[in-house]
Amino acid sequence: MILQLENQELHLSQNLQARNLEVNRAYNQITDEARNLLKQFDSTRYRAYYEINHTVTGGNIIKEWVCCFFSISLFKSQSGNLIIYFSYDEEALSQFGDLLLNKILRLLFRFTMFDFTHLNIENCLRIEKSPKDVHTLFIKQLEKAENVSITVEERLTA
Repeated sequence: MILQLENQELHLSQNLQARNLEVNRAYNQITDEARNLLKQFDSTRYRAYYEINHTVTGGNIIKEWVCCFFSISLFKSQSGNLIIYFSYDEEALSQFGDLLLNKILRLLFRFTMFDFTHLNIENCLRIEKSPKDVHTLFIKQLEKAENVSITVEERLTA
């Protein structure tokens, strides 16, 4: 990134806009692939997810994609940078092992790594250090939100 002093604010704004477009694209690719990961499960409970677009309500959270295994959220920082947050469910980890977690982590890194993107957005990714209770969040959000619809992926057939 080369900045000229007289147009520094303009270049910073353009760079932020380009970076945010790239982070948003990565978020969409990650959630598309996350949907595919759910197709392997027999139970509709495990193939279900919801996505909420928060842009109409304002605030820092832009989008949320949640299934009973993990949560992927797109936030806007105070500086205007988009950030992808990822957290995973403790119960799912103990019940299914770490194979699903490893697959989604590979996707997160793949779609945000510099070799894959047009800009360096590697610092846009935040991963929770310890498991969370994502499954309970999934159920509670469905109960309280009026405009949330649940989607169930079709089961992959061999």
